[in-house]
Amino acid sequence: WWEDNNLDWSVHNAMQGYDKVYTMQKIKGLEHLHMPMGCDKDIYSGYPLSVLTEQEKNQYGADVSFIGTLRDRGRLNLVEEFIKNLGNKEEGIKEFKIWGNGWQNTEYARYYWMQKPAYFDEFVKVCSASKIVINEHYANSPNDKDFLIPCVGKALYIVDSNSLGTKQIYPMIPTFQNAKECVELCKYYLTNEEERLKLVAEMQTIAYEYTYYNQFKKIAKELNIGNENARSL
Repeated sequence: WWEDNNLDWSVHNAMQGYDKVYTMQKIKGLEHLHMPMGCDKDIYSGYPLSVLTEQEKNQYGADVSFIGTLRDRGRLNLVEEFIKNLGNKEEGIKEFKIWGNGWQNTEYARYYWMQKPAYFDEFVKVCSASKIVINEHYANSPNDKDFLIPCVGKALYIVDSNSLGTKQIYPMIPTFQNAKECVELCKYYLTNEEERLKLVAEMQTIAYEYTYYNQFKKIAKELNIGNENARSL
């Protein structure tokens, strides 16, 4: 099971020797079976705000957070659209933060960059203290945030409409076609808390179906591996 969206040719060639290969996306020239990524709900369990200190709420919290590396112009356009809208405090988005690598040399975004990525416990704290976390998929490829953010179950997850497979997994997920549409979605859900929290709960329920344990069980079933051997996976 190749649980990554990066597959260089050395790995591609090595996989030719396996009877079955599971991947998270279609790969040209490789016979494979589809198996989405997953999550560990023990590690990515959200913090109630009452558990976080005031310092943690200030450090990790925001109306809207973006978690990801600056990979292309699309992601830069997205965060710059939010920055433009921060000037009007009456519009609903009062605080915006960026977590990830590669933002230090940008003209405007670097001022909203937290100077590091968010991994593991910090990732959970960002997703627990933020009201909305957005994602713009690189090259339309799925990534682990499609499961980790809903798994935390605190922030509403909003993604671009080009992400392959995300809408099939979460039929209710709000999606955007461009940066302006993303900003408008965030404004709407920031002012409609009950609807926002309802979507968060629904998406967390679905994310729990994609735990690593459940994904391995699906593979074991397809390979006709018994329960005893499945535990060794």
